[in-house]
Amino acid sequence: MVYQVLARKWRPKTFNEVIGQDHIARTLQNSILKQKIAHAYLFAGTRGVGKTTIARIFAKAIRCENIDEEGNPCLECSSCQGIDQSNALDYVEIDGASNNSVDNIRELIENAQYLPSSGKYKVYVVDEVHMLSTSAFNALLKTLEEPPAHVIFIFATTDPHKLLGTVLSRCQRFDFKHVSEELLIEHSKKIAALENISFESEDSLKLLARQGNGSVRDTLSLMDQTLSLSAGGSISEETVLQSLGLARADSVKELVSCLLAENEKEALKVFDEISMDNVELEKLSNQLLDKLFFIIENIDNPEAIKDLAPSEEAAASLNPAEVMWMYEVLLKDIEWALQSFDPLRTMRFSLLKVCKRESIVGEVKSDSKKKSNHNVNAALEKKPEPAASLQDSAPKPNSPKKEEPKTWEGFLKSLYKENSGIAMNLERARLMTKPARNMENILLAFTEEDKIFYDFLNQPENLKKLRVLAGAYFPGEGDGPSLTFKFIDQETKEKENLHSNVELEEKKISDLKLSKEKELRANKFIKEAETLFSGEVSKIILNED
Repeated sequence: MVYQVLARKWRPKTFNEVIGQDHIARTLQNSILKQKIAHAYLFAGTRGVGKTTIARIFAKAIRCENIDEEGNPCLECSSCQGIDQSNALDYVEIDGASNNSVDNIRELIENAQYLPSSGKYKVYVVDEVHMLSTSAFNALLKTLEEPPAHVIFIFATTDPHKLLGTVLSRCQRFDFKHVSEELLIEHSKKIAALENISFESEDSLKLLARQGNGSVRDTLSLMDQTLSLSAGGSISEETVLQSLGLARADSVKELVSCLLAENEKEALKVFDEISMDNVELEKLSNQLLDKLFFIIENIDNPEAIKDLAPSEEAAASLNPAEVMWMYEVLLKDIEWALQSFDPLRTMRFSLLKVCKRESIVGEVKSDSKKKSNHNVNAALEKKPEPAASLQDSAPKPNSPKKEEPKTWEGFLKSLYKENSGIAMNLERARLMTKPARNMENILLAFTEEDKIFYDFLNQPENLKKLRVLAGAYFPGEGDGPSLTFKFIDQETKEKENLHSNVELEEKKISDLKLSKEKELRANKFIKEAETLFSGEVSKIILNED
């Protein structure tokens, strides 16, 4: 007997069996029961979520001789069986990718004019309809607008935005949702029970559902793949990981633990061991981000995350802002790594950066760090003296002269000597206060993209230090200038020309690069080479010099 894959074997045959698209199934059932059937439908959604399956069920139901009280097909009449066995004369499925020419559509239109051999309707299902050529669509428009009374079109597509507006306006559109992870797990359990398959743990089913990414078909295909690797009917988590090309769960946990502990040597060692197992970098990255996100979600529940932290004490003392910073950095760097010439090396660099985050964001944890910041701690314990007392302790060449104006740029330079972490985060802010010799009220603006820097500066300990250092640099009455943070939108940022020091520096570098590239393209030797080879320079790469 020929083996039938699980996705085909357990394909829903009635509306009640459909997974995760109840809103669409219920609407179509009601239209059948009320006999309000449109002449054209558009089913839009990602792959494997039930578009073609529901199209078949709908076609069976509107042609069925004995539909039930809920609008489901009986599955026993000749019409239902003809569609299930793919030999129905009045039900036609067309692949839009391979039948996308004008001639194909004209043939469809000609056949549509004939009455059905049985029943009331002829149903045409066009899968991947966005693949039809523009001329093919134009040929179909007139029939789509005024079709014969016995014809129903059902279009399925993964890219509805590629369809002409004139086509969209002539169809009833249904948008299919991604199937939730919970529903995929429940469905996988049901199929496993029917197939006498057992999983060692619930985590294995979760892995399948997560890798299925909202698609029922993909999830069942992955289960098939896992079964092929398994010796018997019982499937271990190790088998699932191996089948899916994922890193072992204990290795991912160990890597996360090393990152949290800032143990760069062990983190890189674990990463190299995972890489030796030929685990795809993208899949490992997703596993790593999943674990960090789990920590963020359960940061107030040390018991739930103790297995991921270096110790129970560490789990209880994790800093939410710190873990969020790790997640955001890795999320951005992973995309960069996957597009680089050497993804593994780039990923190693990113992991190293996360392990060295103390020196990057200025988190103060170790005793040695506290000793190096004795000036700040002393300032916290004692009301700051006039500006000279803090500045006199800094190296003289870098200290602002008494007679020169105290500027924001000067403050940032001074701040780098006292606390580089706060300075690096503060450089992302946009100064809204007009420059003055003695700034009494400092207003700083952040956009949503800068939220991580805003959160860091708003931590009580960091905010307190910033106020002390600002008060020391901008002397005045009381404890120094007030500091106020606010959020602005992109429109306000552009309208008021508000740019952070980092953005200004990046623009300066960008303008310099463009100028250099323009100069190089105008070089007479390059021009001669372009003429000689009948070509042009497509890309210029500038080194750091």
